[in-house]
Amino acid sequence: ANISAQPQALHEERLMFGDCEMVLVEGAKSTKIKKIVVLDSEKKILDDVQSGKIGEVLAYVGPWDKVEGLDKPYFHRDAIKEIETFITKHFSSLLEETPLYGLVLAGGHSKRMGRDKALIDYHGKTQTEFYFELLSKHCQKTFVSSRENQWEQNKLGHLPQIHDSIKEMGPMGGILSAMLSEPKAAWLVIACDLPFLTGETLQNLIKNRQGYRLATAYDSAHGGLPEP
Repeated sequence: ANISAQPQALHEERLMFGDCEMVLVEGAKSTKIKKIVVLDSEKKILDDVQSGKIGEVLAYVGPWDKVEGLDKPYFHRDAIKEIETFITKHFSSLLEETPLYGLVLAGGHSKRMGRDKALIDYHGKTQTEFYFELLSKHCQKTFVSSRENQWEQNKLGHLPQIHDSIKEMGPMGGILSAMLSEPKAAWLVIACDLPFLTGETLQNLIKNRQGYRLATAYDSAHGGLPEP
């Protein structure tokens, strides 16, 4: 895939490489992508680094056992395990820096239910309020996914909303709308019609999330598909 021909939105890059744990790109020297620089035999590429033409350098790789005077870590090109460990630690640090936001999907029409599922009271308050408070215990920010003007005239209007910018796509439209509104956040998403969902279940999901993957979900007990 050519990722340097034109700028890609962050969510588009995530979708493009969603099946990959790691993407190695050759020849993108002048981009703002974090990079490991491979040194040529005469180290001429260091001139571009020192002049600022090449930036965002994480480390260097070359054929020598040691190179003096570098401002970043250096690895021998055959030290595959050490390079892998370095890259993995880098991505792990990015995961720790990524904020986790919560999203309660409450923008449906509840046509089959016959009444608004988001307003049903199982716990002494509406499901949406209950799950907003539950997610807020685990997330830095929490929002309600809704249609524009959906909650303006009822008691859910005070909750932070993300209105569907991608319409007529059901829950997926709500999730994508949230990703577009806060593209640098990770999202913990739940539907408003799961009355038996607990904080322990959410904590287990967060603990076991695979941050390098596009998403982490529970397997359904019926059919093995991802739980929504």
